[in-house]
Amino acid sequence: LKKKGFHVTGSDDEIFEPAKSRLEKYGILPSEEGWYPAKITNNLDTIILGMHARADNPELLLAQQLGIKVFSYPEFLYEQARKSAVCVSPAVNAGDNFLPDKEDKLFTTDEETKETGRITSVVAESPALGNHPIALGFVRHEHRAPGTQLKTEAGVTLIVTGLPFYGATPAT
Repeated sequence: LKKKGFHVTGSDDEIFEPAKSRLEKYGILPSEEGWYPAKITNNLDTIILGMHARADNPELLLAQQLGIKVFSYPEFLYEQARKSAVCVSPAVNAGDNFLPDKEDKLFTTDEETKETGRITSVVAESPALGNHPIALGFVRHEHRAPGTQLKTEAGVTLIVTGLPFYGATPAT
């Protein structure tokens, strides 16, 4: 989150390696361990609850009282993935049936050709899409609408389809 430009703070009663080194590297290691309700204000958008926080944690109780969104770490990861994960399939109308490689960067097809995402996994054929080949990836919000065309560095045109892909139809 810090690398994406968000303001990140935190607290914990104990911080262990490797988390401690990572937090220190990004300048977000708390200066002291413990729980500090004074850090919880209406200015916070979200709280991601660590595994050491119990139901009677004073920071958690105040966050709930203030109506701040509270997520467990797995819940937060799910929400982030749900907002940016997509299924892409080759543009078969162009005669291409080539799949991108895992970790391929995805680009917009407009004049600016901006990087907008990355392939995370490749599936040779999707039974839910009539054995049409697909790949999964993360794409910026503004480019993830079904039907959006994207390109890989190699020039393969891909079409965004919706998740989940049960009941979806392949792009043509």
